[in-house]
Amino acid sequence: ELYSTDGGRLPSLDLEKEEAESVELGLTYQKEGLWAEGDSLQLKATVFHSDLANLIVTNGATGAVPRYLNVRSAEIWGGEVEAAYDAENWFASLAYSNVRSAYGEMPNPAANGLTVADTPAQNVALTLGAKLPDQGLTLGWTSYYFDRITTYSVSTAAAGTITPTATPAYDTHDLFVTWKPETGAMAGMDVTLTVENVFDADYKNNLSLDRGEGMNAKLTIGKNLTW
Repeated sequence: ELYSTDGGRLPSLDLEKEEAESVELGLTYQKEGLWAEGDSLQLKATVFHSDLANLIVTNGATGAVPRYLNVRSAEIWGGEVEAAYDAENWFASLAYSNVRSAYGEMPNPAANGLTVADTPAQNVALTLGAKLPDQGLTLGWTSYYFDRITTYSVSTAAAGTITPTATPAYDTHDLFVTWKPETGAMAGMDVTLTVENVFDADYKNNLSLDRGEGMNAKLTIGKNLTW
């Protein structure tokens, strides 16, 4: 399959305005000169909780024609944690996200408490990299892991159907190299090579209508101009 596309979504002209009552708490920490001169550590944590009315969701990829609809009420909660360390010759970052959800007060009581269709899977991203200042090189590796998740598309009818969609866990890995020469004919240029999905994993994100892209490479060349 060389090319792929979806047919878009059916217009939903009768949607009600989504309303939410949300609480969010965040903490940040930053420290420089932690283990070596010039290094830095950043930490960030966020938790949230939302009660929603007229939540706008999709009817899921199993629908004949994907479209948006309102559900009477839902609850969404979760948290995110991020950490990043940067030093003269290396850097690392870690990000973790866990979002949960549940339908509430649905016309079909069997849907109450089930996971909302557009809920992202629990995921982790880890980046490790090295710097070679004398050569103007930065290179690194990023790994992504998405846990398995089962979400539910529901009908707004009192006896409407409930359709589960199970998405298996998967991981992908990216490689990147950036070259910023400071001397010579290429001075001031910014050359970046990125190889995404290095191991050509076959996967599908639960929020996507189509399968993920296979291994692909991108080369970008840029230059800052000042006048």
